[in-house]
Amino acid sequence: MDQYSLPTSFGSQRRQFPSNNSYVPNKRLRNTNILGYVDLDEVFNKSFTFFNGKGLVKRTICKLPDPKSLFEEEKWKLENFQELKTILNDTKSKLNDLNLKDWHSHTTNTNIAGDVIKKIRQRIQPEFLTQAWCKMYECLMSFSLQPKSIENNNVLNSLHLCEAPGAFITALHHFLQTYYPDVQWNWLATTLNPYHESNDLSHMIPDDRFMLHTLPHWTFGADGTGDLMNLDNLCHLQAQVCETLQGNVTLVTADGSIDCQTNPAE
Repeated sequence: MDQYSLPTSFGSQRRQFPSNNSYVPNKRLRNTNILGYVDLDEVFNKSFTFFNGKGLVKRTICKLPDPKSLFEEEKWKLENFQELKTILNDTKSKLNDLNLKDWHSHTTNTNIAGDVIKKIRQRIQPEFLTQAWCKMYECLMSFSLQPKSIENNNVLNSLHLCEAPGAFITALHHFLQTYYPDVQWNWLATTLNPYHESNDLSHMIPDDRFMLHTLPHWTFGADGTGDLMNLDNLCHLQAQVCETLQGNVTLVTADGSIDCQTNPAE
């Protein structure tokens, strides 16, 4: 990481604030009645436990399928889900006549976590702070995601899928520098390539502020697009992991989604 370290600054302002860790909703939220229906502790302590056929899943060894076995089935649909989709779209369509600016203002004013990013920026000024940064850091602090390799040999190999613009990586970097400053961290990331002309801008995040400084850590598949829906790119990623991380990945993150703003019914 020394040669291709994180950019030194993305413009975060440094200010002095009192060290008060309690969360107090801002005046805008206090003037609404939404807090009367929400238990903040319950919201921020929400977690889920997954079970397999043998009971509770606790660091069970999971062997991923061969990439060549993927995408072999014919396209199929669940009819009850299609009915739910129709009902959901009919409900969403009731908002069509509302002014979009007013609707965004409403959702902003009723977001009880709307001040989280602002408070974090004021108090610790992390690099590349976004909602995704907060999501990743909350996961790191709430669950034991760090593998035993950190404690045993001070090494962490991580793979980051659908990573643009890079906030999961910067959050992990902040976490490691805070709690494991001596760890040898090797990472590889992939995402839709913002420099590939065949990629639709509406289907990706063309923000390269972080990527531009760390390009040797990024891979975009056999065709250069970074599209993981392409089987050849999955096989290429597998080969890259074996070459770059010696096939030993101890942490994988994935936060990809599809922007359906131009086609909200889907």
